[in-house]
Amino acid sequence: MTANTAPDLTLADCCDRCGVASRNSVKARASALGVELVQESSTWKVWPAEFVPLGDGLAEHLKAKGATLANFPGSVPAAADGSDGG
Repeated sequence: MTANTAPDLTLADCCDRCGVASRNSVKARASALGVELVQESSTWKVWPAEFVPLGDGLAEHLKAKGATLANFPGSVPAAADGSDGG
C-alpha cells in the first residue's frame, strides 16, 4: 500500500474529522471549496481522497478567530474545459 491509496471519506467520517455535527456542514464546506462530492449510491456520498488535505486545511483555518469559509485562501482549481467562453 502506498501513500497515494488513501480512501475517500464518508460524510460521517468528515464530520468526525472536522468536528462538525451535520453532514450539511460538510456539504457546505465542499461547495465553498469547489470539491465535488462523489455519489456512490442514491444515499451515499463521499469526499474524494485527493481533496482530504484541502478539507483538513479548511478545518484548521476555521478554528482561528474571524475565520470563515469566504476568507479561506484555498479551493479546487477550476477545470479547463477547452472552450474559449464563446
